[in-house]
Amino acid sequence: MKKDWKPIKQITFKNCRCNVVRGFYSNNRTSLQLYDSQNGMPITTATVNIPDYVIKDDQVIIKSNNGLDKQLIEEGFIGPVIGEIINGNHYVTLHKLLYI
Repeated sequence: MKKDWKPIKQITFKNCRCNVVRGFYSNNRTSLQLYDSQNGMPITTATVNIPDYVIKDDQVIIKSNNGLDKQLIEEGFIGPVIGEIINGNHYVTLHKLLYI
């Protein structure tokens, strides 16, 4: 991840108050990470970078196995699913990035 990142806002995820932080992968795609708002420790990365899969600049690929995808939709960070991608042996979902 690049060092240029900025906190977007806070959400509660799995009983932890988290800062949602927008960063960038080395290919300039957006990453969304959650950090504990109390101690700054990383909680999870919501996005996946699949360099061989072509996406638009305003789109993100989201891990969808932990419920965070639904919460990010409800909080207005990302739009509804616009595509599914097989990544290894599981699916990830493509979304429009709304809150940046």
